[in-house]
Amino acid sequence: MARECLIRGFTPVFVGRSYEPNITYPKRCEVPEGPLREEVTPPETSESLIDKLTVPTTAALIQRACGVISCHSAAKLFALFAKRDLLLLYPDHMKKKVDEGQTVHSWVERHPLCIHTNYRDPHLQGKMDLFFGRLDAAAGDGR
Repeated sequence: MARECLIRGFTPVFVGRSYEPNITYPKRCEVPEGPLREEVTPPETSESLIDKLTVPTTAALIQRACGVISCHSAAKLFALFAKRDLLLLYPDHMKKKVDEGQTVHSWVERHPLCIHTNYRDPHLQGKMDLFFGRLDAAAGDGR
C-alpha cells in the first residue's frame, strides 16, 4: 500500500502503537498470499509516527489526511466522522464477518466513504484503484 501511495503522489504516514513492550516489531512485514503479494517496507519518503503520537494528535492527523487505510476500529470510526475516504484492510476472519454483516460496526462497511477488503481479495486491485481514484479527485494538484 505504501508503494501505491507513493506512485500516486501521496505520502503515507504510519501511526499506531506497539502494544507488546517485550516484542520487537519487524521493520518489514510480508503480505500473505494473494494477488498483490510483495514485501512491504515503509519507504524513505514515508513518515513513521508509530508510538510517537497521542490519541488526540492521531485524531487530528486523520482529520487532516485526504484518506485513511486502516484495520483499527478507532481509526476507521474517526476517519468516517471526519468524512475521509477509508480503505479497510481486514484479516481473513474479520473479512468473513464483515461480508456476513456480523460485526458491531457493520454500518461502517456499508458507508459510502468506506471500501473494505483484504490482501486475499481477488478484487483488491480494483478496490485500490477506486480508493486512490477518489483521493486523486479530491486532492487535485494540492497533495
